[in-house]
Amino acid sequence: LFYNINNGQVEDFTGKGLDDLKSMTLRTPQEPVKTFTDDPLRILRMLRFHSRYKDSIIDPASIEAMKNPLVQKALKTKVSPERILTEWNKMFAGQQPAKALRILHETGLWQSLFADQHMQGFHPFTMDQKNKHHTDNVFEHTLKVVEEYHKILQADNTGDEERARLLAAAFMHDLGKLDPSIITVKETAEGIFQQYIGHEDVSARVSRAILEGLKASNEEIEMIETVVQR
Repeated sequence: LFYNINNGQVEDFTGKGLDDLKSMTLRTPQEPVKTFTDDPLRILRMLRFHSRYKDSIIDPASIEAMKNPLVQKALKTKVSPERILTEWNKMFAGQQPAKALRILHETGLWQSLFADQHMQGFHPFTMDQKNKHHTDNVFEHTLKVVEEYHKILQADNTGDEERARLLAAAFMHDLGKLDPSIITVKETAEGIFQQYIGHEDVSARVSRAILEGLKASNEEIEMIETVVQR
């Protein structure tokens, strides 16, 4: 969008900019695979804006482009960990982080950026917990925790930086359940269910590895690791 100082008019060279502002639609000005490949950080920036603006929607073509293996490879190879961390924190500080996190997972970006490196041999995030106390799989349970904790933190007027760190901890608090080595099966009169004794320790270790990979500060790592382990 440009503002023409000669006639006082906004000029929309894409033909969609003004309409997208009205409908709160997030899309790339050019073909999304090309846009994301040229500057892969735009992927995470789009998710950050989606989290920030509560009524926003992401153009389906952009969602499909995020799934493209070439786009994901570009994100891993072209963008520094520090820049990824900046967008990660801003995403958690937004108004609807759970929705952005769902897209991060469903497009395969979570797997590509984090799980492939730090959670090798783990079960998928959508693993059935097979526990009478949890009807949701690990991922759906995690998003509900993030949503509810976000409401509490907003009601308490928690600052953006602290809220981002606490919600990151909420998102990673059950990653340890996906480690097959800590899963035990227990049989009772009520049936057979799984236990995850010590999963908080694995979750803390994985959280630290992810944050160290993003070049987070020692203070941020220690705070999030402590919350996860508790």
